Amino acid sequence: TMVNTTKVLQQVTDYYLTKEKDNVQSVFTVGGFGFSGQGQNNGLAFISLKPWSERVGEENSVTAIIQRAMIALSSINKA
Repeated sequence: TMVNTTKVLQQVTDYYLTKEKDNVQSVFTVGGFGFSGQGQNNGLAFISLKPWSERVGEENSVTAIIQRAMIALSSINKA
């Protein structure tokens, strides 16, 4: 349902704004739409990172952030 999708999107937002707060500037989510089409079980998240000058080091690269997020977010049961 859209309620479940919204809850999952909030968990994703919370992850980025807490666990990656030093790297993430903002998070924008869209419920009810995805790359596979429309539906109440679809959602997208767009993550805006802080400038590279504020996240120096390989551990703060896009690749490293994505790897950590994949591990952390894979534990969300309904995602």
